[in-house]
Amino acid sequence: MSHFSVIVIGENVDEQLAPYHEFECTGIDEYIEEVDELEDLLNEYKTEKVRALKSPDGEVFSFYDDRFYRDPTKAEIDKLSFGNSGNIIGTGSRYGISFASKDWGDGRGYRGKVRETPEGYEEIELEGHEQLRTFEEYITY
Repeated sequence: MSHFSVIVIGENVDEQLAPYHEFECTGIDEYIEEVDELEDLLNEYKTEKVRALKSPDGEVFSFYDDRFYRDPTKAEIDKLSFGNSGNIIGTGSRYGISFASKDWGDGRGYRGKVRETPEGYEEIELEGHEQLRTFEEYITY
């Protein structure tokens, strides 16, 4: 559900706002426009340039796979936390350190981690996502 502040000028307020009602709220499908994006998504899935990492044994991983994030050192926290109670907040790169904040699913809650490429791994560029995930996973991602 969306909420916006608007001013409607003139008569027939309900009629003027009808095209902006959400189908889920009104059940009125007069203004629904179906957009088929399947062909565009398939094309992106197959051709988009993707950063990846290749392990020494040849296995390929997403550059941003959770396995390449670690807890930050105290020095990294001091550099990146900006006084936020010793927490790294947000996602980005500063001082040559890449980091991401989220709930990592380990029971420790939302927090920042630092990205690190393991020794022996090679950064590569793939054409398409097919080596990294199924099309369904790509759409969900």
